[in-house]
Amino acid sequence: YYKTVAQLFNKEKDFYKTLLSTKGFCLKHYTELLNYSSYAGFTANAYVEFLSGIESRNFVRLQEELKQFCDKHDYRNANVPLGNAEDSLKRMGEKLYGKKYE
Repeated sequence: YYKTVAQLFNKEKDFYKTLLSTKGFCLKHYTELLNYSSYAGFTANAYVEFLSGIESRNFVRLQEELKQFCDKHDYRNANVPLGNAEDSLKRMGEKLYGKKYE
């Protein structure tokens, strides 16, 4: 599928919208997507930059949520709502190590 994603990026003009709608990739899958970037043909450099931008933005988002999660556990912030940060620790683990299925 890594090869297919790269080829779709090259051949389907609106496929980038599908990638933009994701929340990034775990590091294992991100690495594999980069390894197959040559299948994007003449758009390989744009493909790598695009994937890197998605991954970077999502790491920043997760980092902010993780900080909010940590700040919430300070007694001075007991009444501050967690919002999206409630499961940020789990999601960061999934980002780094991939999702674990039982």
